[in-house]
Amino acid sequence: MFANGGHERERAILARMDPAAAAPATVVTLAGLLQNCCPDQAIPTRDMMPRWQLVVHCLALVHGRHNVAVRTGEALAGIWYSEARLGQLLNGTYEELTLLLPRLARLLDQRQLMVNWCPLGELALYAGADERRAAVARAQLSRSFATGQFKQEG
Repeated sequence: MFANGGHERERAILARMDPAAAAPATVVTLAGLLQNCCPDQAIPTRDMMPRWQLVVHCLALVHGRHNVAVRTGEALAGIWYSEARLGQLLNGTYEELTLLLPRLARLLDQRQLMVNWCPLGELALYAGADERRAAVARAQLSRSFATGQFKQEG
C-alpha cells in the first residue's frame, strides 16, 4: 500500500490520525487510498469507516510492511510477544483493539517486522460486528502463534 514510497504524504497523514476521530480530510485521503488499492470494493459504509481507519492507520504505522506469506502468530511468537498480550488482542472488544492494534503496529515497526496483516485487519473489521468472521481471524492467529512457540522450543 505504501511500499513504493510514492504515497509518503498520505502514509504520514494516516499514521498521525486518531482512527476514532479522523478529520474529514483524512477520511477523504483514506477513501481515495482504498479506491486505488481495492477498485472492485465498494467504499466502506459509515459504520465500517472507523474500522477501516484503524486498519489503514496500523498499516501506515508499519510503513506498509505486509506480507501474506508470513504467518502473523508465528512472527509474534518469534519476537517473544507474550501469551497474555495475545490473549488481550484475541479477546479484545473493538474499543480495546483501537488501543492494542496501533501498539502492536508500533512494536512491529520498531522491529521492522513484516507480517500478514489480513487476520489482524479482519479482527479490527469484524470484532463485535460479525463474530463468525472475527472468530476465524482469532483462530488463525492463535494457531499460528502456537506453531511459532512450538518451533522456538524445538
